[in-house]
Order: sequence, then structure tokens, then C-alpha cells
Amino acid sequence: MIFRSMKTSVKLTSGQEKLAMRISYSLVHWQRRLAMKMNTTINSLPAQQLKFWLFLVCLLGGGTCIYLIVTSLFFT
Repeated sequence: MIFRSMKTSVKLTSGQEKLAMRISYSLVHWQRRLAMKMNTTINSLPAQQLKFWLFLVCLLGGGTCIYLIVTSLFFT
């Protein structure tokens, strides 16, 4: 089995639970704000510029993946 189930469960006190909820709500709030800002920025780009940035992101992501595969195969 790849993942083992957790044998002991950790019980949180009400204060810890409230703090965890506040942290999670705060993270979701900032994630949504960033997503809305990125959405307005992307929507204002012309199609030609949008294609360029999409190409650049795909090129960088693909190049990074190829680099990681090659280094793990040949340099370990």
C-alpha cells in the first residue's frame, strides 16, 4: 500500500480549531483576491500578447520538466 492510514488522530481544542479556521479562511480570501486580480489582468491583454505569454509559460514549464528528467536520469 502506498499511503498508510494515520493510526492516531490528533484532537484539536476549540481554540486550536478556531485558529485553524481563521488561517484557512484568510488563505482562501487572499487566493481569491489574487485570482480576481490575475483574471482582470489577463482579460485586458490583446490576443497576440496573450498567445505570446502562453507560449512563454509553456516553454519555461516544458523546459524545466525536461531539465529535471535529464538530470535525474544521467546525473545521479
